[in-house]
This record gives sequence, C-alpha cells and structure tokens, in this order.
Amino acid sequence: MVKCNTCGVDMSSGKSCGHNTTGRVKYGEEAAQRFDPDTFLFCRDCGVMKGGYHHAFCCVEECGTCGAQALSCDCKTEGSG
Repeated sequence: MVKCNTCGVDMSSGKSCGHNTTGRVKYGEEAAQRFDPDTFLFCRDCGVMKGGYHHAFCCVEECGTCGAQALSCDCKTEGSG
C-alpha cells in the first residue's frame, strides 16, 4: 500500500486526492490529453480514477495555470515542483 504524501489516501484505491483542489485539473480533463482516459481508466502514475484529482507530485498532472506538466512547471501551484 502506497499512501499519498499530502492526503494520506491509499493510491491503489483509485480515490481522488482531497488536498487543496483549487485550480487543479482532474484526470481525464487535461487539455493536452497525454494519455487517453477512455483507454486508461486509472492514471498510470498516481492511480487516481478518471474524474478524480491527481495525487501530489504525480508526473501526469497538468498545471491548471499554464497547461504544462504540474510537477515541473514554474507556476508553483499545488502538485507542481
């Protein structure tokens, strides 16, 4: 069992991260659609189910401000580096 560092949810459960969701993009609603959410029901990195918020430091999460990968963008929003 691997738990999210910020919300404490077991990431293998598919449950959404509940930590500070303001301005964040849900899995399957990304503009870039790096992974087809109809094919991949669960995020390949953090395990969240389609329609849920990625867990902190997920490499798939899109920044809600600039649209880049949240983990490496310079916006300093939740989930970004």
